[in-house]
Parts: sequence; C-alpha cells; structure tokens
Amino acid sequence: MRKLITFLFVLALVPVMIAQTLSGRVSSSVFNFERFDTARHSTFYARAYQQAQLNLNYEKYSLRTSFNYEHDLDLSHSNPSYFRVYTLYVEGREIFDIATVRIGRIPIFSGIAAGVFDGGSIKVDYKKIQFDAAYGGVLANHQDFGFAKNISDNYAMAFNLSTTAIESFKFGAGYSCKNYKPDDYYALRLDDHFNPINMLIQQSSTEYEFLHGAVDFEQEKLNLNAHLRYEYDLNIENTSKIELESQYGLDDNLDLNIYGSYREPRVRYNSIFSVFDYGNTKEGEIGATYHLSKTMSVGLRGGYTKYKDDDASRASVAFNSEYGSVSYRQSFGYAGEMQTLALNYAHTFKPLSITPSVGVAFTGYKLNPDDDRETLTSVVLGVNMRPIKQFSVDLQGQYMNNRIYKDDVRFLLKLNYWFFTKL
Repeated sequence: MRKLITFLFVLALVPVMIAQTLSGRVSSSVFNFERFDTARHSTFYARAYQQAQLNLNYEKYSLRTSFNYEHDLDLSHSNPSYFRVYTLYVEGREIFDIATVRIGRIPIFSGIAAGVFDGGSIKVDYKKIQFDAAYGGVLANHQDFGFAKNISDNYAMAFNLSTTAIESFKFGAGYSCKNYKPDDYYALRLDDHFNPINMLIQQSSTEYEFLHGAVDFEQEKLNLNAHLRYEYDLNIENTSKIELESQYGLDDNLDLNIYGSYREPRVRYNSIFSVFDYGNTKEGEIGATYHLSKTMSVGLRGGYTKYKDDDASRASVAFNSEYGSVSYRQSFGYAGEMQTLALNYAHTFKPLSITPSVGVAFTGYKLNPDDDRETLTSVVLGVNMRPIKQFSVDLQGQYMNNRIYKDDVRFLLKLNYWFFTKL
C-alpha cells in the first residue's frame, strides 16, 4: 500500500508542473465467486480491482501509464493483494521530425521479444524507411512498482528495419532475443551415502535468439493483401517458422482467406527440454466469407494440422449480423474431438444507451476416441449502461456446468469513467 500511495503522489505532481492536458480512464470492478475446499465446504470470495490509464501531455511529450490494484474485500482470506504497473513511460514524438522515443516500462512487440519491459525504444521513420530498436529488462511475475532486477541475465532486445520503397509492398527484416535466468532454489537430494540433504540448485541462463524477415503486399485494385513471415533460430541453427496469410476479394460479396504455417517448437537454449525431439508442425486453413448485406455475412472455414506422428482437422461455419452471431465448430484427430455450438447477441438501444448481451455455448468433447464424451454448458448474461458519455456500468453473470464444475456461477460489476481536461 505504501508503494501505491507514493506512486500516486508522484504522478499527481507531474501535471501541475508541466502537463497541458490530462486524459484517461478509471475503472473499478468486483468479481464474485465461490470456491469449494472440500466436497461439503466452500468459501465465498469477492475480489476487487482498481484500474487506471492516464496520459499527461505537453506538446510533443507525454507520460503514459496503466496500473491495477487488486485485493480481497474480505480481509480474513489469505489471498495476497497486488499492485501491478503495466506501463509507465515518457514518450517523445516527432523528435527531429522523424523519431519517436519511449523510456520507462514500455511494451515491445517483436517476435520473441514481445511483452512489457523496463527499458527504452526508438522508432525512426525517414521517407520510406522505418527503423525500430528496443531494449528492456524482464519484469517479475507480478509487475510491481520497481525497476527490473538482474538485467544482465534477464533482458529482451529487438531490432527491425523495413521499407515501403516499392509500391504495394513492405519488406522487413530484424533480430530479436530474450534471455532469462531461472531463480536459484533449494531441493531435497541424496548425498553419496543416500542421506537426504538440502542442495542449492543453480541454473544457467537460457535464451531465445531469432532472425526474422517479412513481406507484406496490399493492392486495393485487386482487392488482395498477403503477409509472409520467416523466422530463423540462431541457437539451434534451423528454420523456426514460415507463415503465410492472404485475403482475396473475388467480388464485392465474396472473400477468400488462406493460411499456412510451418513451425518448430520454441524451446529455450540450454534448457533441459532442448534434448527432446518434438518434431515440427505443419498447418493449413482455407475459408470463405459471403456478405449477404453490409451487416450480415456467412463464413466457412476448414483447417488441417500435421504433427510428427499424427494429424488433426477442424471445420466451422458462422453467421454474423449486427445483432450477434451463431457458429458451429468441430474438430477431429490428435488434438481431440470437439463439437461446439455458440450463440451470441448484443444490441445497443440508443435512446437509453443500454446494451444487453447474451452468450450461450454447448460443447461436447473427448481427448481420445475411446474416452467417454464430456459435455460443457456455459452462459454469459450482461448489460452495459451508459447514462452519460463519460460514465458506464457493466454487469455480467457467468454460468458453467460440466462434470468437474457443477453449476458454477460468478458475477462481475465494473464501473468506468473516461475524462479529458486541460490543466
């Protein structure tokens, strides 16, 4: 709690000193559920979440942050409270008219170096050439308020260079890595005389290291766009992934989607799991969407996955409209057998600014052909109310029933407030 108060106090001083505008969103929610400790004894929990997204702006510079504080409303429970800082960084835009710089707890999106890290990034956009670079320390599990520790052993790094010099094309290449050292721990082991002793287990750093390249093509006249990505594992010295996505509009009403990929398992270098031969995975999917009108469409998809010694397939059909959707999905083979029928509805009544929503799903599944078939029913009922532009209330009830969770019911209440003010 002391860290939370200090953080909010420091944050409150910034707009007074330099900021011109303050904008963001504040949310407060309560999630209720019942947990059974034994077959006859259960405990009711109410978990509260306080969330905020804040942007302090001064000309080309901003301080952006998002954080969350969660705790049990009943203090007699032993569940810990957490204060998580998801982002907290200073951003400068159009530096020398070409660069954007971020310093602090920043998001990084580049292959294996994807997530939130403590560090910095720069993005340069000069004519038709773009360059991105980022470096940051890996955070602790709870993303608490404090700088990442042991960055020399726990870090992520990424570089990307791309160009749009050729019309309709974008070519890109880059490098990304992520290094992580597992924590040391004590474990019970046997000595030379077979007596149990506590031994300190120290593991070496493990890492991912990849080169990647990508080609994007988009042509509005042909109504065609495609994305091809290639990744190479520098540690294993082998192709890690080849992925192709494409969408083609045959006419104004019919779209065709194609997806294909080749993947090797991503295993950390120096990890014990690197000695296993997992085999690669090949996957393909084709789909078509027919637009009945501007607000209604029907889609069909079929996919096939080839594993090392087995395969699996899947198929789905869906109807979508402005009021909701109805879909059916079925899968077969090594990944298990599953049939799912799902119905979703949501519609906004504008005069009242009320949006009720309903979601129902019926699922039957089994992992192996000889297993008994399991069933699962899940229902979500909700309503969003927005009496004024800046404020909204969300209510949601969740129900699930299968062999393991009998009549499981949960409730969520969430309050949201958006704001923008000049300082």
